[in-house]
Amino acid sequence: MHIAAAMGTPALALFGPSSEIAWGPWRVAQRIVASSTHSCRPCGLDGCGGGKVSECLTTLPVERVHAAL
Repeated sequence: MHIAAAMGTPALALFGPSSEIAWGPWRVAQRIVASSTHSCRPCGLDGCGGGKVSECLTTLPVERVHAAL
């Protein structure tokens, strides 16, 4: 994503526990897909409940990702 932004290439980024505002691509056409149903995000944690899996990322609807592409 950052290399694409540096080269001026449009990018699609999926965000879970990390913030698209802090970590998203700069100054390039972009589409960001992030959960709108998890009020806890962006939490910055390494997974939900002490695990290594972030529900806000794993539950993103495939249809939303395909539509953004």
